Amino acid sequence: MASRTLPLATFRFWMQYFRFETEGFEVLAATESSLIVGYHGGPWTFDLWMLAARMYDELGYFPRASWHPIWWRFPAVREAVAELGGLPGPPTDADVIGIKSRGEHLVVAPGGTREGLRPFWRNHRVDFGGRRGYLRLARAHDLPIIPVVSSGLDETFLGLNDGHALSKRLFGGQEIPAWLGLGLGGIWPLALPFPVKIRQRIGPPIRLGDESLDRAHARVTSTLQSMLDELHR
Repeated sequence: MASRTLPLATFRFWMQYFRFETEGFEVLAATESSLIVGYHGGPWTFDLWMLAARMYDELGYFPRASWHPIWWRFPAVREAVAELGGLPGPPTDADVIGIKSRGEHLVVAPGGTREGLRPFWRNHRVDFGGRRGYLRLARAHDLPIIPVVSSGLDETFLGLNDGHALSKRLFGGQEIPAWLGLGLGGIWPLALPFPVKIRQRIGPPIRLGDESLDRAHARVTSTLQSMLDELHR
């Protein structure tokens, strides 16, 4: 538990720094175990970290979530992330069975670096690429999908290149980010994020039917995009 203290204090600091607001938090308390599918705007998922801190305070647990593999390269960080419920890869069946038995939610952000490490002129677009694993997971374990988006995430840093594509070209994958982003006083990841306001919206559960994965994917991503567009109006 001690290893949670500093990260939670950090997440609560970000809540003040970004003047964080959440709409629809009651959905999480009222819905059975679900897959929270978030928008990964910006290099750091500040909104999902802040949401997790609120879930810890009000629902009594820190949700399990898939974290980028780079967090697991550093022993001290790896220990803290694991204590916070972080997973080094896609959730296993055993992970999901345990989560459901406790009545908790699971968090994923399928857009990953495709959404998080891109140039500023391509901001505010939901882009999961070809990823459909989140749908297979939800369907296999009968998990409703709870869509979550936030405005302000894309403005925490000013991206100048497509880091997802460049990382793949240079290193053959996404474990080493090759992204140039400007922040407050310097270059990411050494700079602070700009102190923008982050507004988060949690939508009603999306229940998957017998539709194809591509049709279900279109339904989920179009819902996320509509929610995001509404926040930016």
